[in-house]
Amino acid sequence: MFDQLNRITAPGDSMTVTYSRADDNSVRLVLQPALADDAESLTDDDARNARVALCRPLLLRGTHAEVEHAFNRYIADNADARIGLRDAYDTLTADTKDAASKAVQAAADKKAKAAAGKKKPDTKAGDAPAPTAPAEAAAPAEPPATQPAQPASNPTSLF
Repeated sequence: MFDQLNRITAPGDSMTVTYSRADDNSVRLVLQPALADDAESLTDDDARNARVALCRPLLLRGTHAEVEHAFNRYIADNADARIGLRDAYDTLTADTKDAASKAVQAAADKKAKAAAGKKKPDTKAGDAPAPTAPAEAAAPAEPPATQPAQPASNPTSLF
């Protein structure tokens, strides 16, 4: 049984095995896979669906011989498919993480480029920028001379 569990369990993952024996000599075997990664970090629907399938428990009931036979048949029939699904899941999560990493890097590059465009031009060593003369205090400007209002030459026009 342990060789078979090893075959369907990926490195870092775990498998909880519960074997219960009832009074009538029937047994119940529950295999509950647990993946090592964080389910909350998944953003891809295909990866989420694959993870759900990989974490689905296996429940077998019957006599000891029946459960053992059913377990061996399950491994024989499903191990390759489970391994293939796990490989696809690993590829999906790696691709998603890679795409996210590239997006973060692209955003950082864009931000750095924008910040570089706003910097003052660099001066060579020894070249000090020419000092600017302080602005002379401007005398308050006198208001323009006003003239008294004149009546309109054409009383029917507002202009």
